[in-house]
Amino acid sequence: MKNLLIVEDERLIRKELRIMAERSKVPIESIIECASGEEAFEVLKSQEIDAMMTDINMDGMSGIELVKKMQDLPHKPLTFAV
Repeated sequence: MKNLLIVEDERLIRKELRIMAERSKVPIESIIECASGEEAFEVLKSQEIDAMMTDINMDGMSGIELVKKMQDLPHKPLTFAV
């Protein structure tokens, strides 16, 4: 895997998810962190992301809304709800 996107509005949880990903045996070239669904959607529009971990319940755009919205993009990452 080249690019992992972590979408979580709580900073401490976002940092813990990053640590878990870095400690995993999965080869990851870059980890991008976003604090909102809106921010994550902008990343998804501009970069090719291989996998995304997203919080379901966030203010503004929820993780579910993010996944629905990204269906119109040419490249859809493998997505995990956290």
